[in-house]
Amino acid sequence: DLTEGMDTRGGEKLNSWVWRVRLWQNAWPSIQERLLIGHGLGNFRYLSRGFAGFASEREWGVPAHNVYVELLVETGIFGLLAYLSIYATILGTFFRRIFRTKGASSTEAAVLFSYVVGYLMVCFGDNALYYLSFNWYLWFFLGVVLAGHALETKPPAAVRTQEL
Repeated sequence: DLTEGMDTRGGEKLNSWVWRVRLWQNAWPSIQERLLIGHGLGNFRYLSRGFAGFASEREWGVPAHNVYVELLVETGIFGLLAYLSIYATILGTFFRRIFRTKGASSTEAAVLFSYVVGYLMVCFGDNALYYLSFNWYLWFFLGVVLAGHALETKPPAAVRTQEL
């Protein structure tokens, strides 16, 4: 609930959103230290122990509650751009499919396009990368649909050689 506060180390009351924003602001110096390559996977929690106002909250630190900030701290700009390029490719595939096909295939692409955009929005305020069972389903269904799309646009090599 955004209207209720929680105590931080300094006794200040912060709601969930303000707490997250403060955490991301406190992560900025760590991002700047190693902007290109980051501090290494899994190190956000470790580094968060030293962020002002968050040091004593948990012995093991706190997660970023933002996939993009966490990736910037851990993998730098190169890692964040690699992560985003995966989704840009998927969204581009669905976008082209929406306008180049008709019927169920176009509707399916529009639904999955919206689903991926929604997932990317959730990544802005939560630790979606670590929701393992959700990610299994997400990648399973994206893989099935994208594999089906690949078969529609380009038949497998075995089929092409039989046609010759």
